Amino acid sequence: MFYFYFYSASHSHIQWLQKAIADKVGILGHFSKAKSHSIYSLRYAKKESLKLLRKIYYSDSVVCLERKRLKIRRALATIDVPL
Repeated sequence: MFYFYFYSASHSHIQWLQKAIADKVGILGHFSKAKSHSIYSLRYAKKESLKLLRKIYYSDSVVCLERKRLKIRRALATIDVPL
């Protein structure tokens, strides 16, 4: 099992992001707040993560941080799942 996270100190930003992803990709994710910090997270589990990652990195020519794309590809390769 693996998860894909978004983190933010802004509650409204995480809520906006969750709604935008739900509207565009059709996945909801799980919203939570750290107990001892003012950090909010939006978490997607394996099936939802793959759907979201394939939308984000839909092409090799998409503008992104190459180190992030490489990190994701390496992680997915460990479970034999292509991006």
